[in-house]
Amino acid sequence: MLNPVGVTDPLEISLSPSIARPFRKGAGLLDNMKVNCELFLDRLEELLRTKYQIGEVLRRKKFAEPEEAPPEVLQELSGRCDLVIHAFGD
Repeated sequence: MLNPVGVTDPLEISLSPSIARPFRKGAGLLDNMKVNCELFLDRLEELLRTKYQIGEVLRRKKFAEPEEAPPEVLQELSGRCDLVIHAFGD
C-alpha cells in the first residue's frame, strides 16, 4: 500500500501570547478559495474595521488546494499583522 500524502517541513511560526489593543499592525485574512469563503471574509473584514477599529486588513489567497499556504505568504502575514485568520468556505 502506498501513502499518497507528501511529506513537508512545516514552517515554524509562533503564536502571539495575546492580542494587544489597539491594533498596531492590522489583521490578515487568508482565503482558501472555497465556495463562500470570500463572502465570509468580506463580512469579517467589515466587522474588524467597524467593531475593532482595525485600519489595515491584508488579504491573501491560498491557490494550491489542499497544500499549505506558501511560506512567504505566511511570513508576510505574521510580520505585518497583529492577528491572522485562515478561513475556508463550503
